[in-house]
Amino acid sequence: MPPATDDKVLTAWNGLAIRALAEASAVFNELRFREAAERAATFVLGAMRPEGRLLRTWKDGRAHLLGYLEDYALLINALISLHAATFSHSWLHAARELTDEMLDLFWDNDAECFFDVGTDHEQLIIRPRDTFDNAMPSGSSAAAEALLRMGMITGDEVYSGTAARQLRGIVPLLASSPLGYGNWLKAVELYLAEPQEVVIVGAPDAADTRAMLSTLYASYQPSRVVVGVAPDEATPFESLLFEGRTSANGVAQAYVCSGFHCDLPTTDPEVLGTQLGGMQRSR
Repeated sequence: MPPATDDKVLTAWNGLAIRALAEASAVFNELRFREAAERAATFVLGAMRPEGRLLRTWKDGRAHLLGYLEDYALLINALISLHAATFSHSWLHAARELTDEMLDLFWDNDAECFFDVGTDHEQLIIRPRDTFDNAMPSGSSAAAEALLRMGMITGDEVYSGTAARQLRGIVPLLASSPLGYGNWLKAVELYLAEPQEVVIVGAPDAADTRAMLSTLYASYQPSRVVVGVAPDEATPFESLLFEGRTSANGVAQAYVCSGFHCDLPTTDPEVLGTQLGGMQRSR
């Protein structure tokens, strides 16, 4: 007899995998990574969210158990990264829906923190809240990162403000036990750094767009968010990052911004590299 196999599907673990595949596909221009990420995200948003509420686990054709905070937060981060890799606004639209739902279900305004189970969960003696980052990021630190990234894209101060309130409560613990709060430190860095928003307008697989993306991903900038605008796709929601973003007579164009204040757009990858480098040095 073969050994028993754990073949259940977990939303949180898929979120980690989707993000890794999406970001690797963008950096290495590897189509198979992107396709795998898209297939996984399509499955999770379909099979694991059958009636709107995200569920935690799937096995034998059926999803069950209400999703925890980590399921929401890790999937939101994955969808933001998947948008940057594909330029498909459907992923951003889903990410924002999940972000609003995450706030409704898990955020406690009085305690100024996220809990691990939603308000619709079965009644427990104590509502759990785990803040340690272990082999996986804690749901709370992943939620802080997701809110900061979504705030950078949308300009919605509810997202960034909620993340700031959450970080203020956890910062005293970071100095005493930094090894237990690795993802929190990442979120703090994202919060404190001057933001960098990069909008690339163009067909995602076109040569001129790929040249822009190659320049963009030649350096790692943890405080950067990337938004893609394909010529034939409507924007998912109102944001200053989307307003007036057009290609230059069909040629891919890049906008480098900080706090929604942008340099002049460029169609030249070398100029884009200069703008990105100049913004990094200014920090």
